[in-house]
This record gives sequence, C-alpha cells and structure tokens, in this order.
Amino acid sequence: MSIPEPKRTLEGHCSAIHDNTLYVYSPSGLQSLPLKENATWVEEKSGTSVTGAVCVEASANGEPALYVIGGEASADDYNGLQRYIFGSKKWETLSPPGFDLKGRTNHSAAYLSDSQSILVYAGSTPEAPSYLSSQTFLISTTEPYNIESFVSSAAPANQPILLPWNEHQAVMAGGSPFSNVVFTFDRDAGWQQLGTNLTETLDPGVRATLVQGSDG
Repeated sequence: MSIPEPKRTLEGHCSAIHDNTLYVYSPSGLQSLPLKENATWVEEKSGTSVTGAVCVEASANGEPALYVIGGEASADDYNGLQRYIFGSKKWETLSPPGFDLKGRTNHSAAYLSDSQSILVYAGSTPEAPSYLSSQTFLISTTEPYNIESFVSSAAPANQPILLPWNEHQAVMAGGSPFSNVVFTFDRDAGWQQLGTNLTETLDPGVRATLVQGSDG
C-alpha cells in the first residue's frame, strides 16, 4: 500500500484525530486524512497562519473542535487562539484577555474535560524568550475565554509531553535534559510529583501517548 502524499508540505505542524480522521495543521493550512485504506489527503478551510502552535481537540460549546494555541502570526491583532469546528468546518478566531498566548512557542497543551479548559505549560514569547519555562496557564473554552495563571513547582521544560491523565488532571514529562520527574496537574492542587519517574531524561519535542492497562 502506497503512502498518501499530503497536498501541502507538513512542516511545523501539529495534529489531532477526530472521528477516525487525522487533522494536521501547519502554517500552510489545514489538511485531513481519513484513517482507512486508499484514503487521500483533503485540503480543509484555513484559519490564521501561525508558526510554532500546538493543537488540542476540545469542546466548543458542546461541539468537538480543533484548538490551535499560540504560535507566531504575521497579523498584529491575532491573540494566539483559534479553533476549527469539525461539524460545521468553520474557523473561529478567539480573543482571550491578555497576551499570554500571543506569539507563544515551545509550549505544550492538554484538554481537561471536567473544567472545559485547556492547560498550557512552558513556552516563551518574543518579548520574553526562554529555552526552558515553567509558565502554567489554564484557558477556558467558553466565553470570555478567561486565562488563569499558576505558580509552578514542576520542572522547567521545552515542548514537554503533556497529556490528559483523567477528566480533571494532566500528566507532564520530558522536555528537559535536566529532569526525569513525572508530574500531574490539578486545578485545585496545582503541580504534584506523580511518584514514578522516567529511567532517563527526554529531550524537547519527544512525543508520546498514554496506553491504558487492564488495571486502569
């Protein structure tokens, strides 16, 4: 079976899987690929072009959507948050208060369904560049898209692995050559050590997924 060629080059991209379809966002646009035999890439409507963003599937007023968080854009009025509604195939540019997401790169994000919010960890902006960061933000996916900031006790990182741990917690690991500690985040408790560490450190940009065992 031949590998389907994307319509546009996949560089600086992020992705999510919804309804058995892979959606890949890059500065050149949004493309999708049904995960079935002999499928071909489809060019979807494009939102604001940004470089260095991260993608998360989350709720948009009860509808599943692809959120594009952070990234550097050429438009001065872009505040770092947009979403693509899978059902209607429409883009919405959101305007969260403040500039915490504007121009942010080298960060990671995870959706916490219990609070309908997106956790963002690490990253930096052009005005405050940093290789490793422990900045922590929680973004509401409902209007007015408020952003909460948290003091972090987790290790500073660059593009760490950040995944939902359950409905109200996220788990974070890697993203630093100096720490092998695994952390969890809870809105009420903040960052806590999980108690199980990695056998070695993971460099920035390493990706992973969670595999659930029979014991939960």
